[in-house]
Amino acid sequence: MPAIQVARTDTFEQQRVKINEIGTNLFNVTSGGMEFDSMDTFNVRISTAKLELKKGLSNTGNATIYNKNVEASAKVIVTANNLTTGDKQITEYLVIDNGTDIFFTDTNNVKTGQELISSFWSGFDMFDIDGSQNVRISLTLGADLSPGDDVEVTIVNTITKK
Repeated sequence: MPAIQVARTDTFEQQRVKINEIGTNLFNVTSGGMEFDSMDTFNVRISTAKLELKKGLSNTGNATIYNKNVEASAKVIVTANNLTTGDKQITEYLVIDNGTDIFFTDTNNVKTGQELISSFWSGFDMFDIDGSQNVRISLTLGADLSPGDDVEVTIVNTITKK
């Protein structure tokens, strides 16, 4: 949401219009009327990403979590929804880096049925640093899913800035 500047030199009518615009924007954000994929404050940034995976066709996907040069850590919540069967899985990760290596822990993992997102990573690291210095998460669908299962994955990041 762009900043709205109300100045003392504005006329009463200009101030009233700007204040109404601020109120409208706040209502739109809090009532879900605005769609956004990132929201910033001074010390924290919240971002989201969505992946659509299909077992047997697109078994893996990745999303940027944070830029290690300007941000320090993240709490990552991954929610997977099997649109074919209705099963769901939610997993929470805490992620931090030292500039070279990434350290993370899986703090919570709850599922209603099959494992939708595999917790075993063969051939690649779950978190890595891409060429733009972004920490990113790579996900792969669970081994026991049926071919053709459609899985929608939503990733919500709460990022601490440096």
